Amino acid sequence: MTGFNEINVTPKTPFLWGHSTGSIVEKRFVGPQYFLGKTEASQFADFWKRFSSFMSSQPKHFAIAIRRFESAYERINPADKLLDFMIAYEALFFKQGETGEFRHKLSTRVSKLLGKSYQKRKIIAKETNEFYRKRSSIVHGEEVTIPAGFVDKVESYLRDSIKILMERLQDQDYNEIISQLDLD
Repeated sequence: MTGFNEINVTPKTPFLWGHSTGSIVEKRFVGPQYFLGKTEASQFADFWKRFSSFMSSQPKHFAIAIRRFESAYERINPADKLLDFMIAYEALFFKQGETGEFRHKLSTRVSKLLGKSYQKRKIIAKETNEFYRKRSSIVHGEEVTIPAGFVDKVESYLRDSIKILMERLQDQDYNEIISQLDLD
């Protein structure tokens, strides 16, 4: 996630004063602070221009997936993180208005996107099925225990899915990509 509460600007000329720019609403960020050096700041600015341009040409649900992926980093409670991540999965892998067995569709599509071999796809499908089962339990008010590392695995698969889909969306239509996952 990328965010800021304040940007400090220091002038190169010693006779001028620096200034701070802050957002109107201060957001809480979880995790260590990271400061960009001059080279990193330039590289990040270039990346952000490309990313913003890419996002403006994508379906709305892709932007929803990215936003929910980022918002999970603001969560402290693992169940809340899981729900944000699962909303992102649903936005990424379900076509608008789609109906049917969501758990099965999600586990199949994620496994086909990420798995290079049949054995790996079986493992990913089983794990994704469990992700969705826990999500459903939370949503329906059940008491859920989330083991250590569980949300990290959900995040890892989601991050990999976003990267692959972003790459494929450079030259393929979103609906075509999802249809291929169903037919392969």
